[in-house]
Amino acid sequence: MKQKLIALCLLIGLITTSGVCAIEEDRLITAVDYFTADLYYCDAEAKMVVLKNVKSVGYADTERRRTMSQAEYTEIPISGSARLGSGEYIPLEELNAYADCGVGVIITRNKAEGIRVVALHFR
Repeated sequence: MKQKLIALCLLIGLITTSGVCAIEEDRLITAVDYFTADLYYCDAEAKMVVLKNVKSVGYADTERRRTMSQAEYTEIPISGSARLGSGEYIPLEELNAYADCGVGVIITRNKAEGIRVVALHFR
């Protein structure tokens, strides 16, 4: 009987408890796009990368063209680390050894920060 009562209390607790998450509207990601580029430079301390020859994969609409022009030869914040073609992770401190190498890059955009690199993969 006690087990049924405990199970009922847990069930009621789970049903009545709900998580709420809120974020400012300008912090919402408005675009996520995949591009190819060449790594120009990485400032590991500031967590910034500079790309060159940024090209859209697939159809290049107005928003993607704007992202390409903003990402070309500009310091862009980067989240996380990069990966080699073999899947091995590379710390940001070692990225400059791979300068001028081709990369696939996922860039996000929001109103508060602008563009940000969230994934970098060497081809």
